[in-house]
Amino acid sequence: MTDTAAGRRIHDLRHTAACLWLAKGVDPVTVQAWLGHASIATTNIYLHHLGTSADRAGLARLNEPGCAGGARTEGAAE
Repeated sequence: MTDTAAGRRIHDLRHTAACLWLAKGVDPVTVQAWLGHASIATTNIYLHHLGTSADRAGLARLNEPGCAGGARTEGAAE
């Protein structure tokens, strides 16, 4: 296997790219073609990184300004 900086492998970069594409709404069949997977089942392995709709809703709620653990609003005390 070919290592890159910090011990990362080329496969790690492919994995990250696939997860980011899927998270941004690229169709899984398109990602399958880009990665050269013979089976959509192989591409679907990356879908588990997206979480469920409940996961996304919970994270969105936590990231609302003023919510515990949420994003800091401009001018907030440090």
